[in-house]
Parts: sequence; C-alpha cells; structure tokens
Amino acid sequence: SPDSQKIAYIEDGLAYVLGIATGLPKEVTNGEKLSWQVDDWSPDSETLLLGALPYAPMSILPRLAMVRLGEQIERKWVELPFDDAYWRDWHPVRNRILIAGTPPDSVTQLFEMSPEGDILAQITHDQEIWKESPRWSPEADRIAFLSVTGIPSTSPYETLVQQSLYVMNADGSAMTLLREGRGHPGRFLIDDYAWSPDGRYIAYTIPVSD
Repeated sequence: SPDSQKIAYIEDGLAYVLGIATGLPKEVTNGEKLSWQVDDWSPDSETLLLGALPYAPMSILPRLAMVRLGEQIERKWVELPFDDAYWRDWHPVRNRILIAGTPPDSVTQLFEMSPEGDILAQITHDQEIWKESPRWSPEADRIAFLSVTGIPSTSPYETLVQQSLYVMNADGSAMTLLREGRGHPGRFLIDDYAWSPDGRYIAYTIPVSD
C-alpha cells in the first residue's frame, strides 16, 4: 500500500490484506472464490482495487471491486464502462483511475474513470495503436503503456506480434515510442515494465529465447 503498512495478495482464489505491524492477514472478498487480481491501492491506502474473472471461459466479462478497509470491510462492485476494461491504475494523488477500454468501432483507448465507474476524460483518440497496461508516472504528469499489434510473417504456420512500449504526457499529447520488439504470441519482447520512483527511468523485462 502507499503508506507501506499493508500488503494485498491472492491465495487460493481469495484476496487478503496483511497488516505489516500485526503480521495478521484479513480476507477481504467475503469468501467468494473468483480469479481475483490485485490492481492497485487508493492514494490514502484505505481502498483496494480488485479485478475479477469468474472461473469460467474467458468470454466472461471482467469485473471490478472497490474494497474499503476498516473495522468493517465494505466491498462494492463497480460497473465498468467497457466490456474489456482489464487494465487499471489508480492516480498516485487524485481519486481517479486510469483504464484501457475499447469503445464501439474503435481500437483500445485510455480513459480516466471515477471510483464509481464514471468516465471523466478520454485521454487518447488515435485509431492506430491498441493500448494495454497503462501506468501513471510517480508524479502523474506522464503515462506509459504497451501496444500489441499483429505483423506479417513469412511462414503460414506462425503468427508474429509486435509489442511496443510508449510514453506520453498525461493529457495524451507527445506520444513517443520508447522500445519496439516482435516475437511469437505468449513470448512478447516486453513482458512487464515499471517506472522508477523519480520518474526518470522505465525498467522492463523481456523473455529469453531457448
């Protein structure tokens, strides 16, 4: 958590919050076993953002839960504005959430969403780049994201993909390609990335070919 007092984790289909001072975990998903994922914390460390997919085929739409911590655990499901809003990142200071979602007749775009699920602003508008895994910089003045597109292959038996790392200003301007790579599906050049605390660097990981 931002205050360094709690750690959220998933175990056996349930979400838990571990208090650093007490060392005691608290289950926060009311015993409901889903394919939970820990998305992010609110800036005040009092609310946990959880994504969920039922144990079912991937055609089931994603769900989003806000878990308010305290003496009583309060969990509220949030209606997502898009069917495929799988990627979320909470603003480091403000009560806004960065999401990637696909509007009708569009590639995936980036939006700012309220904790109640209301779209507050559309950040990107281009129709060329599919966007996923967006993340605010530590000062929230920039946004990084990954883009995945298919590319032609010389073999009819394989499909190649190109996964690129971009950065732009928080308002969507000055979009810049930082790193570009290609590979087989499931073996993308860029697996994951993270901002440095001062916002000057981005670390990323790549798979090693056999």
